[in-house]
Amino acid sequence: MEEILRNPAEQRGTGLLMLTYSDPKKDDDRWLYLPALKKVRRIAGESKNEYFMGTDFTYDDMGGRGIDQDTHKLLGEETIDGVKCYKIESIPVDKNDMYSKKIGWVIPDKWVHLKVDFYDRKGQLIKTLKAEDIRNVSGVWMQFNLEMTNFSANHKTVLKIIEAKNDVLIDDQIFTTSVLERGGVK
Repeated sequence: MEEILRNPAEQRGTGLLMLTYSDPKKDDDRWLYLPALKKVRRIAGESKNEYFMGTDFTYDDMGGRGIDQDTHKLLGEETIDGVKCYKIESIPVDKNDMYSKKIGWVIPDKWVHLKVDFYDRKGQLIKTLKAEDIRNVSGVWMQFNLEMTNFSANHKTVLKIIEAKNDVLIDDQIFTTSVLERGGVK
């Protein structure tokens, strides 16, 4: 996330705060800090399908999803780039979701996606997410390099995670819009 917020220079200092709820009927809360405006903007639930700052990731793509937000079906097993994966179809419960379905290839022993195909409401493949540089950080497997290819826009976004930490105690007071506006945790 840091890399996307550092380059280009006019986006340096941008911050995104997302609060995700376990209740699938409750929309996540999202706030975006734009340094050029010196203002925090709330991203409404209906805006979850908008693209994040000109990238090929929507706000919803970046926030993750609860297991109950989709119905899932195991389609079998496939090998991608020499890695054996479960192939899973996920169909959104919310009929207003921008995707009609996603097909994901999950690494069984790591429980992370190696690849995800996104289909529009007409059933056409519109985007593919590929993950590389998968590392174990304090017992949690994480993707450090994500590449989203948007076929409808003939465009690609690469998201590189520079550093990640797990098992770190963080005070709940950090997750506020005022901390976001000050430029995050120092």
